[in-house]
Amino acid sequence: MVGRNNGAYGYYNLSGGNVSVKEFAVGSGFGNATGMMDMTGGSLTVEDYFFLTRGNADQKAVVNVTGGTLQGNSLTLDPGYSHLNSGNKYSVMTISDNGKVYFRDNGFGLGEGWVGRSEFRILAGGFVVLDLDYRDWETDRKSVV
Repeated sequence: MVGRNNGAYGYYNLSGGNVSVKEFAVGSGFGNATGMMDMTGGSLTVEDYFFLTRGNADQKAVVNVTGGTLQGNSLTLDPGYSHLNSGNKYSVMTISDNGKVYFRDNGFGLGEGWVGRSEFRILAGGFVVLDLDYRDWETDRKSVV
């Protein structure tokens, strides 16, 4: 977890190499934590869970994928933004330049906890593959991305 404990700030930059983990979380765990991840190269493969602002209230998460490949392999749950029911969260993920994001057999859960603000941005040069749809849990609408 990047930025896990109450009042914590965590930062991670993946600029090369290959990382494979079961769970990856940014701005998650306990309240009032901030996590930031820049991915400028290499590959990050997540096997079970990928969350931004997963736990308690007042969390912030920023993920920028400007190079390399972020991949989820049939995750147990859809990647979650503002996951769980607690307030005042902010999550943003930006894919640009040569960044690539693949979530096989998954969509995105934007605002799954009915609270906070979640943004997913694809800018010039960014590339995203989703095999399913995303659901906005607050409005219970589904949209194909």
